[in-house]
Amino acid sequence: MTIPATDKWELEEGRLSLDVSGRWGEIETLAFKSTQARGGFLSFDINLPKRPRSTGPGSASNHFHGHCQQLTMVLGTSFDKAKLYVKIRAAIELGYPATMFRGIAVPNSEADATVEDENKLIEMCHIIAFENGVTLIEEPQND
Repeated sequence: MTIPATDKWELEEGRLSLDVSGRWGEIETLAFKSTQARGGFLSFDINLPKRPRSTGPGSASNHFHGHCQQLTMVLGTSFDKAKLYVKIRAAIELGYPATMFRGIAVPNSEADATVEDENKLIEMCHIIAFENGVTLIEEPQND
């Protein structure tokens, strides 16, 4: 169960209180399952909310895909392979999120990318273009 980012929380005397109005049924179900199968234990992850990337004209995602399309010609490969190449290099060299599988960095899906993650992909496109002696076209709709 994921509780969306909210400002309805309080921290007092070492205790964190969340307002889970409207979610009590889900919490009750988890608590019941916990007592039946996990000895009453639950686990929680608390993180800062991620800024989701935008899509469509003018978005970082559109900017990245425009650059990948240009790189297909430079690299002499398909769009999908150029995009995967950029993502793998960005994971290794710029810290784009990836999961290690048998010693290989497998880039995470763009569906889970933040604005900052998408900017790493765009930067890697620029690096690859520079390495190949080309300048990517920066069109207004790709910004």
